[in-house]
Amino acid sequence: QALKRLAEDPELRKKQVEQIKQFLAIAQEARATGFADTPEIKEELEEIRMTITAITYDKEKNKDKENLPPFSSITKEQVDAYFQKDGNTEKFDKLIKEQIEKAKKDKKIPEDFEPQPEQIEQAKEQYAKVRIFDEQAKAEWSTLSEEYKSKTELQIKLQQAQYLEQKYSAEVIAKKIATTDEELNKYLAEHPDEAKIF
Repeated sequence: QALKRLAEDPELRKKQVEQIKQFLAIAQEARATGFADTPEIKEELEEIRMTITAITYDKEKNKDKENLPPFSSITKEQVDAYFQKDGNTEKFDKLIKEQIEKAKKDKKIPEDFEPQPEQIEQAKEQYAKVRIFDEQAKAEWSTLSEEYKSKTELQIKLQQAQYLEQKYSAEVIAKKIATTDEELNKYLAEHPDEAKIF
């Protein structure tokens, strides 16, 4: 539906292109300033890369099967085997703990929030399935179609850029704007005659 509207509406298309240009430019600035090199951001960018690779690989692998739920071709045995490998359970536990702490800090969940065991199990299963298909996609990359590879790479680039734009805007650009407002207010307080112009 959205793609149809985009195809039929040149004004909407132009607006969309401008938005993409803007967030790509801000993402580029985030990379150029080293903001994207911080451990937290690098981890998030890698998570985006893995998730998109796994999802697109799943669709490519099962394109002949209609209405198949995501990752349903991965068995419970494969998930269990993934967590048998050294360090994978610890990595998951660390990630989930960090995500919960971050969500509390950002006030997205209450301070006393404790996930239910079934929520942890779902997250654990999803975590393993993404990594299983990411590894398979990497192993089969040279045999996959060029169209699939270029679409996947473009999707990764756009998602990562969007994430970087949001983080950089919130953590760097917003602070610069706030500082500028403070400086302006201070200047106007010190020069009350000029404040009358405003």
